[in-house]
Amino acid sequence: MDSLLPKAPAAIGCTVDHCQQNNLFATVPSPPGEIHIHCYPDRCFPTSIVAAALRSAAQGINVMFAQLLANGPEQGPDLPIHLGPCFFWVRPALTRTVEHSMLGETERRAVVAMWQYLLVRSGTFDLIVLDEIGLAIHLGLLCEQDVARFLITRPPHQDVVLCGSAIPASFERLASHWTESRSSEYSEELRL
Repeated sequence: MDSLLPKAPAAIGCTVDHCQQNNLFATVPSPPGEIHIHCYPDRCFPTSIVAAALRSAAQGINVMFAQLLANGPEQGPDLPIHLGPCFFWVRPALTRTVEHSMLGETERRAVVAMWQYLLVRSGTFDLIVLDEIGLAIHLGLLCEQDVARFLITRPPHQDVVLCGSAIPASFERLASHWTESRSSEYSEELRL
């Protein structure tokens, strides 16, 4: 039966040394990073996104989860929460969650400090989740062009997830995936 199969031609001059010299076994570049955008009609905690980020961190992927408008006890860019060696959860140094009606210089400085921290540290992460980035832009705490520049100039391997409400429509052209969730009221109507 083997005689029916054509014989493979002998590889002329192809040895492991030859391939290594010609860089044929060079490291395959990592796939380009993607931008995922998840829009919500209301402010909410993105449970499914956090769960996916935690799964990624459990697989050794360096993750930064940044809640730009949430507070936490003894938090701020200098005090991230480490959930394992690969998951860094950061919030601005605020004593309360940023609301529309209660914006002051303290909130503005805290969010800007958080953004500066993210810009400096972003290169060390494979996945960055930016929660409520759209609302931070809408409230005038961050500049839409600065965020777009960050997305465009990020390291080529890096994935970024933007989630929350009020994400600028201009980001749609940068997105690999754009998802819009319906409000819980709409879901209730479907059940009836």
